Amino acid sequence: MEYLYFFDNASLTIRVIEYLQQCRGLSLDVVTVIYLSGGWLIRIKFKEWPNPTSDANIRAVMSEFGYACIPSTTMMAALKSLMDGQMPVDVMQRYRIAVVTHGQPSRKEIDAFQQQFVLRSGSYPKSLR
Repeated sequence: MEYLYFFDNASLTIRVIEYLQQCRGLSLDVVTVIYLSGGWLIRIKFKEWPNPTSDANIRAVMSEFGYACIPSTTMMAALKSLMDGQMPVDVMQRYRIAVVTHGQPSRKEIDAFQQQFVLRSGSYPKSLR
């Protein structure tokens, strides 16, 4: 079972990550966070199907902060490469995307990405706030 959602900025993305970390009893397999110029793509994959109540709650939270999306063929190939065990650095170079985190959800990695982006580019786009 997986969920694919798009979020407009880092604050919303962090809220979702924090929500997932607070959920007990969910069998999270992998959370992938990818930064795109216009926002953030989050893929959440579970080891087993959440029960109907948990599924409804997850969808409600995700829909409150973002919206379900269908990624491009290229993005799907990048996500598949990550799931097949390729290193995030290799996937980033091959598909020219920014894999912020892949594995267990991590706010620290999102914060570090924000800081590095601002330091290197000298700009602070709305999607990073």
